[in-house]
Amino acid sequence: MKELVEYIAKSLVDQPEAVVVTEEHSPGRTVLSLKVAQADMGKVIGKQGRIAQAIRTLLKVAATQSAASAPQPVLVIGSVEDAEKSHAFTTGAAAREEEDAEDGDPDR
Repeated sequence: MKELVEYIAKSLVDQPEAVVVTEEHSPGRTVLSLKVAQADMGKVIGKQGRIAQAIRTLLKVAATQSAASAPQPVLVIGSVEDAEKSHAFTTGAAAREEEDAEDGDPDR
């Protein structure tokens, strides 16, 4: 299913080299995380989330076709830039201090 999401996303966006799809399995569910460039977020989500919903529908069909007992996949969509920011947030105080030094605002 990872390949399906990657194929669809790369077909939709202007920067296909920035598309990253990760797949995490846990008991009872599969989580697919789709990351695209910030400029391409609208193309993947669509007006009122219609494209994202269509991708989720295709995933449900693929899961049903592949195995009768396969769990329904969960699709999470975000941007590559947001993922980098959240990684900096979770790495601890050192990352925040480095960002503060770059901003020149030590009180933030």
